[in-house]
Amino acid sequence: MIRGAVDATVEIAATFDRLRAADTWGGWLSAGLGAPPDAEGWISGDRLLEHSVLDDLLKPVMADHGATKKIAATWLVGEVAWRAGAAGLIGLVTERRAFATELPRVALRIGDEHRSEEVALQDPEVGVLRGDVLDALPEAAVFDSEDALRGWTRTRLRAHLMPLIEAVFEYSRMSRRALWGQAEDAWGGILLEAGKISGDAVEGRREAEGFFDAPGPPSFCRPTFYMLPLDPPYIGQRRGSCCLAYKTSTPEYCVTCPLIKDTERFERIRAELADTT
Repeated sequence: MIRGAVDATVEIAATFDRLRAADTWGGWLSAGLGAPPDAEGWISGDRLLEHSVLDDLLKPVMADHGATKKIAATWLVGEVAWRAGAAGLIGLVTERRAFATELPRVALRIGDEHRSEEVALQDPEVGVLRGDVLDALPEAAVFDSEDALRGWTRTRLRAHLMPLIEAVFEYSRMSRRALWGQAEDAWGGILLEAGKISGDAVEGRREAEGFFDAPGPPSFCRPTFYMLPLDPPYIGQRRGSCCLAYKTSTPEYCVTCPLIKDTERFERIRAELADTT
């Protein structure tokens, strides 16, 4: 029990319920709290460190998309970074409650197309600002400033992802810089989406920049952010490294790709927005 006779488990579960309710991406931002269901298709995060498991997961993706081992491995890192980090980053922005979960306590459900479809987080670490009802939780990390909370969140997410980066590097020989670029691109995208959830895309950009600028170890391959003066303003990002999607059987340069010029990037964004209005 914590201050005010509030049960920590109940309070954290209620936070996750609110985060799931705010998900506008059809499950990409939501996470289950607790152990995964005892059902087929779920795999614990630490199994992703095994080369045989990576083979089982990535060979179908390589076949489906004409992708090399390096490319498929890069995509996997981005998916895990997104799935495992989304709840913590959305919570950081919308509630100033951040969560970070060690890889063995992350579970993913792999769908029929060999990509992750759900995530469950068991016993996540909790970071809050002083004055939050959870600050009396003995294991909570408590901070006096938003910047310090951002720095803790980035440091913990990075520490938890490090074993996967190393395992995937050894498995695929894709550069660590490219792998971290995929992960940090995922985190930047989540933070921009958090701004939309909170009703202020410009604030989402400030949150994303604040996250990567916060105290702590430097980022490996951070994205950069920009604003197009549209109505409403459009906030986007450029990746720090390329995911090599243009080398697959369905070649394409992503709109976030660092290899394309901003003139092309902005033209594509305006065209996509026009198609949706």
